[in-house]
Amino acid sequence: MEAAVTEVKELQALRFRATYADLIQDPACAPATRFFLDELYGVHDFAQRDAQFGRIAGAVERLFPEAVAQLAVDLAET
Repeated sequence: MEAAVTEVKELQALRFRATYADLIQDPACAPATRFFLDELYGVHDFAQRDAQFGRIAGAVERLFPEAVAQLAVDLAET
């Protein structure tokens, strides 16, 4: 199963790079585009990032408005 997940992530990364190639070439957008493509939608194992998020989730829920907390939950579930 792990190999299949990695293969899908690699395919998605290639597709995203092709889709957003124009933004990668734009000096104003390139840093943000690379961040999204590499750090959010890359082929990395995000287990550590997800664990860190899990540790702060309670604080997000207590400190931020309900809409922000719900957004965090929605993002974590995708």
